Amino acid sequence: MKNKSIMFWVVLTLLVIGSLPFLLSWYQINQSKEAVVDQAQKNHLIISRATAERIATYLTKYQDVARNIAIDPSVYIAPDAATATESLKRGLLLHSNIQLIGLMLNEQGQPSQVIQLARKNESSDIDFDALKNQLVQEVQLTSQKGQKYLGIKVSSARPNVDVVMLVSLDTNQWLNPRILGQAASLSLVDNEGQLIEHSGDAFVPVSAEWLVMMKNGSVTGVANRSGNKTLDKFISAFAKIEQQPWYIISRQSVEFAEQSTAAMSKTAWQIFGLVLLAMLVLLTMAYFSWVKPIRRIVKAQNALLGDNSAESDWKGGEVQALEHSFDALTKHINDRNALGKIFVDRYQVISPIGKGGMGTVFLGWDPKLDRHVALKTLPIGNQFGTRENMSQTLVQEAITAARISHRNVVSIYDVVSTKTTAFIAMEYIKGESLSSLLQRKGSLSLPLTLSIAIAVLRGLQTAHDMGFVHRDVKPANILLDVNGDIKLTDFGTATLVKGIGADDITGTIGYMAPETYQRGEVTIKSDLFAVGVLIAECLLGVNPFKSKKIHLTKNNTINKAVIFPADLRQPAAEELFKVFDRLLDKEPNKRPQSATEMAELIVHSTPCAIKWDSEVAGVRIQKNEERNEEEDTIVAHS
Repeated sequence: MKNKSIMFWVVLTLLVIGSLPFLLSWYQINQSKEAVVDQAQKNHLIISRATAERIATYLTKYQDVARNIAIDPSVYIAPDAATATESLKRGLLLHSNIQLIGLMLNEQGQPSQVIQLARKNESSDIDFDALKNQLVQEVQLTSQKGQKYLGIKVSSARPNVDVVMLVSLDTNQWLNPRILGQAASLSLVDNEGQLIEHSGDAFVPVSAEWLVMMKNGSVTGVANRSGNKTLDKFISAFAKIEQQPWYIISRQSVEFAEQSTAAMSKTAWQIFGLVLLAMLVLLTMAYFSWVKPIRRIVKAQNALLGDNSAESDWKGGEVQALEHSFDALTKHINDRNALGKIFVDRYQVISPIGKGGMGTVFLGWDPKLDRHVALKTLPIGNQFGTRENMSQTLVQEAITAARISHRNVVSIYDVVSTKTTAFIAMEYIKGESLSSLLQRKGSLSLPLTLSIAIAVLRGLQTAHDMGFVHRDVKPANILLDVNGDIKLTDFGTATLVKGIGADDITGTIGYMAPETYQRGEVTIKSDLFAVGVLIAECLLGVNPFKSKKIHLTKNNTINKAVIFPADLRQPAAEELFKVFDRLLDKEPNKRPQSATEMAELIVHSTPCAIKWDSEVAGVRIQKNEERNEEEDTIVAHS
């Protein structure tokens, strides 16, 4: 065996490495048909729950819009005034799907009366009188003249005054059974089993067993198989839509799941054939590229020593030389293809898209839900301690962010954690960070800056309402989508207000509030101060407090006032800049009381239209972004 040609070992190694995984996969596929069906059941439950969560998010979004209008002082103080009219029109302008917003007076024993009514299209033929009689629940699906709508009715802060909203609806976007494969269906039903919407194969009435569970509300999701005959077996699942008496039901014949097993087996053999062909090509290239030249070198060396025998060709140092060449080639191939072949749990890692002090983010692919995701991991270093501590930190971020559901906060899809590793699968924002945009553009216009500030404040308000303080609001943690979304991310440092101690200093130098440096004090006012710094940086093009030395940055934050130049602080915008001055006040008690209050002050005092346009802003897809080390988040826990 020692005298075997190096090509023998190369061929043997490639055959084992290349063929063994595919042979094992083929064997497992043919031995696990039942497991495939079980996995299909899990997929149905996952898809049902994901669809239910997507619908719940859509409903909550417009419920929040209606509730915000209902608690708007300009609406409930004087619902028949022009200020209320402007508030309703603003709601229509900000949301393209909202077709109608109205205010109704509902006094006991009296017919409902319309106080205000704003339409997206004044020529619309929507029958509001019929609508107000149809809406008996807070959220209800309705239709007029063949068009489907989502009707929302909420009580305002003024007794007997309700806000009514009509949102255009395309239920086909909700129900997409194609993701489950052939002969599948997705249905939306109420807790009585009555069909509301359906897509896919024919609808089958809900079983008595499921009806009992739906009526009792005791089970939020379940998957099973039904039927006795092979051809009549079905996989089905249901999931409850949160806070609604509605359920999503998925259904598919078992036959198609078992057919997929045969298809997978065939595909495995095809891939194995391609692997053999690729190995043959690689072996041919390897022989002519480096094996044959090395043989010539060995023969030439032997000839110089006077040994021309063929037996001596493969003795001595040839094996070591070829091993070194093989190692170099293997390393090159692995380096080039490693990312595309790495899977973390079910997610495929595609490429790195961001790196900073609090973690590394990769672009990933979720093959089950057919979508891109962002995969975040934490770096291993002294500041995070052991791998176990790192995993706990990452899981805590996932838990925190998952509890904060808002259109301006990055959504969390999944978290996987062990004692040695952890990652978060979250919403992929196809664009770049505000930090990246500012580095390229320098500064932003006032309308664009206000749009970003309003979005960040709305996301923060949701976190603050749940008792969380973000503690690291900065441009690098604001993500801008090319399609127009603005998202707040990186809740790795967020914590409950009641759990913050004086020694828990966490944040980024230049964005932390003066009271944090001086007294270790962290409140929602600290987040608002960071938003003020972010606004100043967008308008000025630089952080107003940042210096090359950390102690100078701290001193500037505590003592230096932010001065906006006259070309920005024009007379028409004086009231708006006074709001900015309050936001950047060194005393937290002088800042606005909440993010919502701050957003309202901006809206009421701005001299310009607040409109975000990612194309005008110049947002583009950032494939790989690395932040400067000096801007990394610092963490120091007591």
